[in-house]
Amino acid sequence: MSQRIIYIFILIFALTKYSLSQDNVMYQFNKLPQAAKLNPAFQPDCNFFVGLPILSNFRFSYDNNAFNYKQLFYKDQDSIRINLDELSEKLSMNNHIRIGVETDLLHLGYRFKDYYFFFNYGHQSIAGVSFPSDVLQIFNGNWNTDANVPVNLDFSSLGANVNSYHNFSLSISKKLDKKLQAGIRFSYLKGLANISNTNRKLAVYTSAFPISLLALADAQINTAGLVITELSTDSASIPSISADNSQLNAMSLLFPKNNGLSLDLGIQYQYNDFLSIEASIKNIGYINWKVNPSNISLFGSYAFDGINFDEYLAGNTANTDIVQTLQDSVLESFNTKITQTGYRKALPLHFYFSTVYKLNEKAEISGVIHALLYDQVIEASASAGISYQFLKNLQTNLSISYLNSTFNMGGALIFGSKNAQFYILSENIPLSFAKISGTPILIPYSAKTVNLQFGLNLKFGCNAGKKGKSNNSSTNCPAYKQIRKSPTKHKKVSPKLKLFK
Repeated sequence: MSQRIIYIFILIFALTKYSLSQDNVMYQFNKLPQAAKLNPAFQPDCNFFVGLPILSNFRFSYDNNAFNYKQLFYKDQDSIRINLDELSEKLSMNNHIRIGVETDLLHLGYRFKDYYFFFNYGHQSIAGVSFPSDVLQIFNGNWNTDANVPVNLDFSSLGANVNSYHNFSLSISKKLDKKLQAGIRFSYLKGLANISNTNRKLAVYTSAFPISLLALADAQINTAGLVITELSTDSASIPSISADNSQLNAMSLLFPKNNGLSLDLGIQYQYNDFLSIEASIKNIGYINWKVNPSNISLFGSYAFDGINFDEYLAGNTANTDIVQTLQDSVLESFNTKITQTGYRKALPLHFYFSTVYKLNEKAEISGVIHALLYDQVIEASASAGISYQFLKNLQTNLSISYLNSTFNMGGALIFGSKNAQFYILSENIPLSFAKISGTPILIPYSAKTVNLQFGLNLKFGCNAGKKGKSNNSSTNCPAYKQIRKSPTKHKKVSPKLKLFK
């Protein structure tokens, strides 16, 4: 493999820095307006806020549970090589690499008595591939020479997914009593592009005595939106996927015709003066993909029990003819067809559970458990963090998370004046980087997860609680006991009786 090809391969991974991100650090900052996107029960401290387009929230990261740069590449003199042996040991049964981006185009929030209303118009895109560990087993063959037994290869989890859409959401948070508040969010979705696959069976089985192969395929790939899929008349051809240039206009990009709905639910419970419990479920919904739908189906089976060389030797046939004959036989055993039928795709489903314990007026510790259900696979993560108010306008967070089978150090900064607030946070802060020779490109050396999120909010009515207009100000927070000045009570002194003899 040439050095240029390796650089291109690395660059692809270096530029793909977002996923179905683990928003555990953001969940710990439940006073940030953006945290309400994870739990609609959250209420910011201020009565009104405005999120600037794009600048109020921008997020990107890279999520890979399979390998990192250190495990994938090694240097051999002046060349960079792929370490397949170590990589095969690191892979699990189900592996994924996902990328994406999210931003807000308009974000508003307003408090009315015990209610808090949010409106958001934003965009989310996610792309990813999934693959089993058997993908690398191909390089080792389908026979275990040590045990002298055949090896079966299962590729059913192999696939690719792309999901890009806009969301128009309205959420309402309500204080039910002094301890409990709940929230709900309704979202209207507009899908831009989608690629998804369904593999019912994709495997190669090997049997012994006599040795034979059986390949089975029953899979389907769906595409819609900005994506066009074409298939030639040759049933054995590979489908081509390209962009629909006719939809590259302002109206189609801002208001696509693929519609969907989603629902989010959340609660926040103040157990006592110091401990609060929070939970939410996000993305109960789907998108109906009906613009440019394509359904590519691959099905069939092929059994191979050897080649009769006598037939070829008798006719002095070249070996290339044997290979060509075998190739034609394989291709004829599998059929590919394409249809144009709309389909429904569910959103990735998120579950959050968190606890926050107030140590004092400046410090608190928290823990978050996050479960993600995506393409029938459950992925779990957990985080613990401590937040501290160093200055009046500076709050910090330091957290440790277990993501993608590794421990990650993350953190956050929130600072600003009375009416402006800037925040930056990351689930994982890479400490070492590798530089691609001859380029300025730096990529994390040993990190599997890179997540960066930042934004700027404009806030108003943050001191209203002192005037009795808000019941969510920190001065009224049940976690802090109020010290009030009370009039001095004079002790009643009984008059002493003087006795005279």
